[in-house]
Amino acid sequence: MADDGSRSPLARVVARALLVLTIASQDAEAALLDATLPVLQDTMRALGVDPMVAVGFGAGAMAGSALRGGDLLSLVDPDRKPLPLSKIYVRPGRGKFGVGLVCVRDVPQGARICKCYPDFSKTVSMASLDKLEPGVRETIHEIWDCVNYPPGKCLVPTDYEAAFPIIGFINHSRQPNCEYDYKRNAIVASRPLRKGEEATVDYFMYQEEGSYTWEHAATGFSPDYIKTVYSQKL
Repeated sequence: MADDGSRSPLARVVARALLVLTIASQDAEAALLDATLPVLQDTMRALGVDPMVAVGFGAGAMAGSALRGGDLLSLVDPDRKPLPLSKIYVRPGRGKFGVGLVCVRDVPQGARICKCYPDFSKTVSMASLDKLEPGVRETIHEIWDCVNYPPGKCLVPTDYEAAFPIIGFINHSRQPNCEYDYKRNAIVASRPLRKGEEATVDYFMYQEEGSYTWEHAATGFSPDYIKTVYSQKL
């Protein structure tokens, strides 16, 4: 967020507070909060502003965002905000590799195909899914990914009926037409795509080696792979 010098001191402090607390909200570690808040409060004192504004502002923003099912980063990152209807390029459909993402119109190079972090999701322990039917676990893992990442954790939906992420449908190809954009945390078109063409990405380039999706692709997408991430006999 650029500061062009036209903002008031309070506006600049509030903007800075939002950015600092955005980072803090992405990591609930107390050490991070302890490190960022004192720095922010010292800055506010130097400007003659009550440092508790930072605490109140951050708490209010995070609470409001949580109630909406989102996160604080969505307030300042355009790629985390809801996608405008004019920016829709793909939909789930029949592709060469089964159900995938098919272009509903021509797509310019660099256009965002889909974001990589699904809304309405949370990280839980894998052990908490032990009692679920294997088919349910497989569905969750294939669509929400992030299995055993970080170790012992996985991503699950907070509202299954409203939260199907588009990213869960993109298929793997060793000759992909899309790629992962680290800065935007999104899949983007690596070349112009035509209407009706399937959007694909190379899982070996997009995913970290050792991740569930990377390992699953390495097995040739064996239907038995889902069982290898659980210790109990299914």
